[in-house]
Amino acid sequence: MINPLIDSCDSTNELLKSNYSPNLKSGSWIAAKKQLQGKGRAQHEWESLEGNLHLSIFVRSIPSAAMTWIPLQMAITARNFISFYTPEDVVQVKWPNDL
Repeated sequence: MINPLIDSCDSTNELLKSNYSPNLKSGSWIAAKKQLQGKGRAQHEWESLEGNLHLSIFVRSIPSAAMTWIPLQMAITARNFISFYTPEDVVQVKWPNDL
């Protein structure tokens, strides 16, 4: 069940946690076309409509001081990737999890 793109789930994060095992490889991920009960920081809910990317990635051994910067770095990396392949589109980081 790791590294799939599924139609929908309650939460990609909860689904990834439920599939945890000591042998789970760093970089494993789960993506859904739609989340039914997606949550953000501090358990804030948001609409997770189809057509957006809903993705959770499992990573081992990250220093806690770096944890808060990872979402922003991922957003910048995704923005740069999209901009490279679609230079006619203006892609901006709205929030670390919104492009």
